[in-house]
Amino acid sequence: MRPLGVAVLIGVMLPIAAAQATNTAQTPAARYRALLTMPFKPAAVAGRFSSGAASRVAPSATARRHHAIGAVQIAFANGGGSILYTVFRTHADAIATWNTDMTNATRIGNFRARLRIVGIPTKTAFMFLGLGSCDPSPCTSTATFVWGVAKIDVSVAVAPNGPNYDQPATTALARAAYAHLLRVS
Repeated sequence: MRPLGVAVLIGVMLPIAAAQATNTAQTPAARYRALLTMPFKPAAVAGRFSSGAASRVAPSATARRHHAIGAVQIAFANGGGSILYTVFRTHADAIATWNTDMTNATRIGNFRARLRIVGIPTKTAFMFLGLGSCDPSPCTSTATFVWGVAKIDVSVAVAPNGPNYDQPATTALARAAYAHLLRVS
């Protein structure tokens, strides 16, 4: 009787494992469609951001040069934040775009601090705090990273005199963007 129980268990588990493998082996086009259709869970972000709505936007010129399939922006009704997912044909294309964008950002040097993002397991996770002129007008803090075939850019409007250029809010939104990407993968 025991061998039958093991056979039944294997018969049940194999289709589940196959479904998970198929899900993680998602094509770039399927990932792009999933980002457009799967709702962003605002509960994943600290109370400042709410009502995230996805829309299709044009990829940047740099992203188009590196074969971007498309871009999806999650804009929040509250909180002054947004997430831009740009999906590429290959991981190498996403990295090439990220490298170009990082080179341009550091060449201009109009930011107050450049930090690693804790909690996102990729070497490409960086945050630029206080981009632009923060006095007297508000400035922006951004986080950027690559995961698989997607390049993710998070932007947060920094309130005038905001502490640490809103590093906690920028970090929280970047982590939520990462969690959302994992859900659609």
